[in-house]
Amino acid sequence: QLEYKLGAFTLIAAARYTSEDRSLNIVQTSSIPGPLFNFDTAALRVREAAGQNISPDRSFSDTTPKFGINWEINEDLFAYASYTEGFRSGGWTGRALRSDQYINFNPEQVESIEVGLKTTLAGGRVRWNTSVFSMDYSDLFNTLTINGVYVVQTADAKIEGLESEFTFRANSWLDLFANVGYLDPKYKGQLPVNLAPDLQRAPDLQVKAGFSVDYPLAGGSLLVNADVFNTSDYLVTPANLAFTAPLLPSGVGRTDGYTLLNASVGYRWNDDKYEVSASCTNCADEEYFEGGTYIGAYAGVWTGAPRIYRLNFAAKM
Repeated sequence: QLEYKLGAFTLIAAARYTSEDRSLNIVQTSSIPGPLFNFDTAALRVREAAGQNISPDRSFSDTTPKFGINWEINEDLFAYASYTEGFRSGGWTGRALRSDQYINFNPEQVESIEVGLKTTLAGGRVRWNTSVFSMDYSDLFNTLTINGVYVVQTADAKIEGLESEFTFRANSWLDLFANVGYLDPKYKGQLPVNLAPDLQRAPDLQVKAGFSVDYPLAGGSLLVNADVFNTSDYLVTPANLAFTAPLLPSGVGRTDGYTLLNASVGYRWNDDKYEVSASCTNCADEEYFEGGTYIGAYAGVWTGAPRIYRLNFAAKM
């Protein structure tokens, strides 16, 4: 990475070269008659020689650049813009039951543009950072199950969004903050029938707000923190369940929006050498789920963490 300062501007140019050689080695462990698990690496080479999209040895390389500009407008205002490319090497659908299921998939590539502004106001008491971004994916990876087999399905996609962080120092011992994130994710082109029309784990809106107290008290500091987090609903699976698990009712692959409350109270003393605190996460014991597995008529979800209490003690030696 090279940087060149030109007055209030800093120009940035960088590049990364990636080269990977990947080999797949399978040792047969099953003695049950039939095709399930009864194969090794040599069986893949036979299929490769027959023209199937299976290869135990794969090589990938790519050069990904980055270009950017930083603008120090004044002491309280900083702007930036960047263009970056990314690369993730391809591979195989590795959780296969038969040798014909080790299908190759292509590398994932992304072109990312980001523009941002960092602002300090009111003599440093207010900080407001905002950025907008756009990520253009080629062959975005998705892992899903088809007929009980985990496979990797790729598709092109574009994700645009905004992130904004606001902090206000109300006085010497109280900070208030609020963060918001907005996403507009979309697939591009013709989708495989086994993929859902929406991207997984991509809520349209997420918001977080809270406060932090560091109040002088009896030779130490009273520490109080609390925040509330809210997210809109989102898919937890990339699969089009109407195709991959048609026996399941509609909607089981999407989690509802939920709100989480976290809080803590503590005390720090002896020149910040000792600290004791009590806290809870998900204080309202909100029930929600973050992921799931869907096979045929089976649906199993992974619930979010319930309400958890913690008591902590720390000492600096």
